[in-house]
Amino acid sequence: MAVVKGNNIFVFWNDGGSQQLIGGTRSNEISSQAGSIEIASATQQDWEEFIAGRRSWGFTVSFLLLSENRMADLLKAGNFFTIQIKGTNAGVILEGTAMLESERYTVTENTLANGSLSFKGSGPLTIPSSGT
Repeated sequence: MAVVKGNNIFVFWNDGGSQQLIGGTRSNEISSQAGSIEIASATQQDWEEFIAGRRSWGFTVSFLLLSENRMADLLKAGNFFTIQIKGTNAGVILEGTAMLESERYTVTENTLANGSLSFKGSGPLTIPSSGT
């Protein structure tokens, strides 16, 4: 069983039909959720019962800002990126498309600037069939 490490998530910018690697991340928080739909039950009137609804996914990454040129990335909120999570053998475990929902930079005097990016999945997060 391969180990997934924090530096194995890659973000690709969809640039005119081709994908350009724009970064790998070091600290991540990945989430997957399912909605719930309440159902009526002929045998149970006192307790709620549910079935699974639609699913969603997203993640937040933290980083150090090492170049002033990266401040222009603030303009990329609302754009879509291809996300790949790779195992230690460099094979893609999961991939999907996500919108860059929000960006936050913390710039404190006399310290390295840092920040976080929050992505919201658009469509499924899937196991690729090609095994790239």
